[in-house]
Amino acid sequence: MLRSVVSTQQWVFEGYVKYSKRNTYFTIPILDRVRMMIIPQSQLRVIYGLPETVLDAVNTNATLIQSPWTIWDHKVAPNDNNILANTIRNRITKNLAVLTPQIAVELERGFRREWGHSIGQWKTIHAWDSSMNLIAGAANSAFYGLPLSTITLPEIQKRLHDAARRRDGSNYLEAPCKNPSDQEDALQWCIEESYATGDPDHLDPMRIALRLVYLNDISTHSTSFTAANVILDLASSDPSLGYIKALREESARVLKEADGSWTRQAVSELKLIDSTIRESMRMSPFNSIGVPRTVIEPHGITVQQGNSTMKLPQGTIIGVPVAPIQYDEKFYPNAKEFHPFRFAPDAMLHRDISSLHNISENPKGSVTREKASVMIDESFLHFGFGKHACPGRFFAMNEVKIFVAHMVLHYDIEHLVEGRPKLKPILWLNAPIMGNFNVRVRKRDPVELRS
Repeated sequence: MLRSVVSTQQWVFEGYVKYSKRNTYFTIPILDRVRMMIIPQSQLRVIYGLPETVLDAVNTNATLIQSPWTIWDHKVAPNDNNILANTIRNRITKNLAVLTPQIAVELERGFRREWGHSIGQWKTIHAWDSSMNLIAGAANSAFYGLPLSTITLPEIQKRLHDAARRRDGSNYLEAPCKNPSDQEDALQWCIEESYATGDPDHLDPMRIALRLVYLNDISTHSTSFTAANVILDLASSDPSLGYIKALREESARVLKEADGSWTRQAVSELKLIDSTIRESMRMSPFNSIGVPRTVIEPHGITVQQGNSTMKLPQGTIIGVPVAPIQYDEKFYPNAKEFHPFRFAPDAMLHRDISSLHNISENPKGSVTREKASVMIDESFLHFGFGKHACPGRFFAMNEVKIFVAHMVLHYDIEHLVEGRPKLKPILWLNAPIMGNFNVRVRKRDPVELRS
């Protein structure tokens, strides 16, 4: 069991070849879950199409994040209500046109702070830490809006001091309160979704604040993980292939067509960047095993096991071999190689790769049919699968595309001669630890926007 801490990824790859490809289930011991039944890729749609009265997702995921301890208020926990999910799905996702400009502004501010603003001056950044700081700032601009999203520790200390003065009865002039109806951010939408439940307990300020803390937790780390991996994948790619230059050309063209400001529509036109992000996620998933579910049907479920059948009893935890599927040559030719334009539309490849002089080195067989970064199928499971797939993926990918576009337009990234630093598999996770994740960057001369 203890070996699962460092061997889970190896076991799941071995099991995938030996069993999954033969339409057979296999089990592996995992320290944090005792054991897990790994389902064959060929049965994904059937098994994950079972009703929620048979296969549980909500409580299984709550157990995964240990919500009784990490979210101590049960009325905030995602297995108690849909307030946060509705805020993400019905408000944030549907208002990306409103949120995109302010995310872009905050990312520009963040890059100047984190990566520097002196043209030609090299600076060493840590891909993971830097991405965390940048993504956190950008996300909070959407979650809290101005001026809350820009508050730093000194400002917090000042507000605490002012609050103490008010409690003491000191003379204090309050700033006029902004009309809440003018606010278009996750804080306001979360308040409105809480109000819609009809339960006044959900409007407790501490409870609303805790929901937003949880929203920060589930979004910032995962999105930062994606952004950091894109940096590392591009930095370690052969410079002669011209990938970064092609992305820069696309970004300049799209931004020019948008009159120099990022909009939701403009971001949706970044097809090469979108493909690059999807390819990076394919190669560096969060986990080797994902999409956990628990059989809750009292009589269990009967599944196909090779040429026969098998019963999975109530309480069985199942999972999907995410990493092996995303490295399967059956779905992705040259699967172990990073080909950023694998999912790009053919028309975009011919339009924006004038800088890829060695495009022939991008093997023809590596190109997969066009797929957007948010698209989920049985061979791409970065965001889960089925009804409970990540509802925040549209916001996250919109954010990362702006991140990458700004990065390639305004900065040079020094080639990682020693190759890409590897993630460390711990249990079923891939963690950016115990490696050198430093990258040297420098501010570029302004890029001439072209049509």
